Amino acid sequence: MSTTAEQDQVYDFSSELIDFLHSQNRYLKQMENAMASVKQDALGLIDRCHAINGRLDETHQKVLENSDAWTRTQHSINASLQNDAEVDALDVLQNTMCQQLSDILDESLSNKIQEQQQHHHHAILPLQHRDNDNDTDEVFFSSVSLPSSSAESSPRTAPLKSDTEEEDSLGIPHHI
Repeated sequence: MSTTAEQDQVYDFSSELIDFLHSQNRYLKQMENAMASVKQDALGLIDRCHAINGRLDETHQKVLENSDAWTRTQHSINASLQNDAEVDALDVLQNTMCQQLSDILDESLSNKIQEQQQHHHHAILPLQHRDNDNDTDEVFFSSVSLPSSSAESSPRTAPLKSDTEEEDSLGIPHHI
């Protein structure tokens, strides 16, 4: 009996061992399936990370381009502000120079008027001390100097006609 009992024990043990191996086999298959699923998930995450990394690179490139554009714009604004400041300074300088020129011209005109008034006053003084002659007007007009444009058209300064000139109806001399 010992053999049958031993055989039964071996059979029971073998059966338990087979059941255990089957359960281990199922467990290994579940583990393989789980590992395959984890591997798929990991590959999916890696792909998503690559996509995110690519978008981050594009965004970084755009940020750099925008930064460069902003820097250029800032330099342009600074140059424009500097140009505006220079234009303002030139406007102030131009206004100052125009004012100084105006002051100089006013002073020069004032001096010229004073000189003419003094000259006129000195020319009239001798007439006030003279008697009332018929030649008073002649003395007065001969002592007053005419401006240069009037002097050119004055009959006293006109050139004399030569013997070979004739005047036309307008008084313009012509050479014969």
